[in-house]
Amino acid sequence: MTGPNSTSFSLIEHGSRISDACGLVSCYRPELPACANPDVSIIIPIYNQMEYTLKCLRSLGAHPQKTTFEVIVVDDSSDLSVFRALSGIPNLKVVRNFKNQGFVRGCNRGAMHARGRYILLLNNDTEVSEGWLDALIRVFTLYPDAGLVGAKLVYPDGTLQEAGGIIWRDASGWNYGRNDDPGLPWYNYVRETDYCSGAAIVLPADVWRKLGGFDLAYVPAYYEDTDLAFRARDAGYRVYIQPHSVVTHYEGKSNGTDIGTGIKQYQAVNHNTFYKRWKQALAAHFPNAQDVFLARGRSWSKKTILFIDHYLPHYDQDAGSRNIYTYIRFFLSEGFSVKFLGENFFPHQPYQAELEELGVEVLTGSYMRDHWREWFEANGRYLDYVLFSRAPVGVNWLEVVKQTTRATCLFYGHDLISRTLRRAYEDYGDPENLRLSEEWARNEAVMIQACDATFYPSENEAEYLRRTYPGRCIEAIPLYVMPPRELLVRKPAAERHDLLFVGSFGHPPNVDAMRWFISDVFPDIVQSIPNIKLHIVGKNPPEVLTAIKNEHLVFHGYLSDEKLAELIAECRVSVAPLRVGGGIKGKILEALYNGLPVVTTPIGAEGIPVTDEECRILAVDSDFGKYLVSSYNNVRQLDEQARRGYEKVISYYSAERLRSVFAKIVVELRDSTSLPI
Repeated sequence: MTGPNSTSFSLIEHGSRISDACGLVSCYRPELPACANPDVSIIIPIYNQMEYTLKCLRSLGAHPQKTTFEVIVVDDSSDLSVFRALSGIPNLKVVRNFKNQGFVRGCNRGAMHARGRYILLLNNDTEVSEGWLDALIRVFTLYPDAGLVGAKLVYPDGTLQEAGGIIWRDASGWNYGRNDDPGLPWYNYVRETDYCSGAAIVLPADVWRKLGGFDLAYVPAYYEDTDLAFRARDAGYRVYIQPHSVVTHYEGKSNGTDIGTGIKQYQAVNHNTFYKRWKQALAAHFPNAQDVFLARGRSWSKKTILFIDHYLPHYDQDAGSRNIYTYIRFFLSEGFSVKFLGENFFPHQPYQAELEELGVEVLTGSYMRDHWREWFEANGRYLDYVLFSRAPVGVNWLEVVKQTTRATCLFYGHDLISRTLRRAYEDYGDPENLRLSEEWARNEAVMIQACDATFYPSENEAEYLRRTYPGRCIEAIPLYVMPPRELLVRKPAAERHDLLFVGSFGHPPNVDAMRWFISDVFPDIVQSIPNIKLHIVGKNPPEVLTAIKNEHLVFHGYLSDEKLAELIAECRVSVAPLRVGGGIKGKILEALYNGLPVVTTPIGAEGIPVTDEECRILAVDSDFGKYLVSSYNNVRQLDEQARRGYEKVISYYSAERLRSVFAKIVVELRDSTSLPI
């Protein structure tokens, strides 16, 4: 029927739809931030589906980010009521297509309106989580070669949809991890991937424009995101998955799931288009479903090394952890695929997340605790190297490594604890030290004889072991890598004051050193330099030290690296008055690296290639306080020692030297041209 009555009905119906749409806006009330100069332009293509769109917008406003952003909705010819309702949302830009253009053209058109330095494509059937955007953008800082980064997608029920995508040799694809537990270790580290679903991906705006956005060959949808990733890689960029950016995706709400009908049917059509274009590149990929361990991270040409230690390296807490952290970063810089297993399986934070963002697969959590043997049985054949850290840890894992892998086994002993405990027994006569020394010696012997190579940071200890175990490969290796600074800027000694001690009080030799120094040495120093203070840095100083009442003692406890650097810049001399112990003392190396002169003992300097020209070495039985005062007051000599000490550590503790030592057994390093870390 025609005429005024039908027209009136149409207007009433349309007005009702507008009212409904506006009512939904009032219900969800998305609050988007105003931003004049956004870091990121978020492009959301939509076709109707008002409620999903509003949920998405609400989540964007509900999780504030350090990264600033604008939101651009591309309305692909939805009902007019949708456009009018969305246009009333503050700080939302709505671009309307008057004819339905499809996903590919919609994204391209939205990007034309972008003002941000990055362009982020986000499906409207998604909801973002806390920190999601900051995590995505952080990848571009950590990986300067990144050209495209995708989020980890989860279903509303909490199961995993995708942690990156795998494209097989026949151009078929996998959403890696689909329907699995998203918390499992292999889904949670930053890594290269073949592609990421266009439901949540971000590119630098200049890369997007250089590539020309989505290719119209894939109109209206499907394989456009995969092709974009391949074109980014072909242009010299890399594609990464950032699993710390978590986005919930109501998959199928846009185009359904039936590949035989509607837009979904283009999935098969565009598969053929993609295969023909990239057939040559796909030849390097694995056949369907084979070698997933390597395919998930495009690591078919990489060597894999597994670190096994007692727990995650707390690199800002103790020298041993900082040491292992250095070696992890070294192997990453050399292009290795790096895995880390902490024997306690505890996901210590922030250390786990930081390693994961560096690209380390961290094997912690309850699943690994209960299924570690199955993991080795399934994946052991892919391990080229296993580095055992610490003898008591290594002996627990030797059997499974030998049974399930053909890996070259490396043992890193840190300090020769058996000899240190033997010395303590000889000095103090405690039979417990003798028992522990023998126990450590047995563990060390097992590891040295079972492994292909043994590494200790002290040349003194390495030489001792070569005599003890003739014929075994035993090498001295730099404790840290200390890259040269463009310029060592430091206050001259004349403008500095006070003494500094840094050390973990979980290490008994440090407690012994401070008890002796504070009680027997420091009082005489105060008599000679009345305004001097001793700054003591280290977490959990024992009561035997803190109970000493002396206005010249300052206990700082644990300090962050930043706060410690500030203290180092003000103190005149670092003291390391060790009477017992062994191995390389990281606190001495770090002081020298930062231009702080050091006064220590022969035990403190043991294994470090320094002389009195770089580090004042005083015998414990000498007049330690008198000599320290003399050094403290000779500011010209201190400045010279600072210069020489810095030059010694950067020449000896370098990436090149670390590479040369590992290269004796890790053959892939022999021809390496990687830059120093």
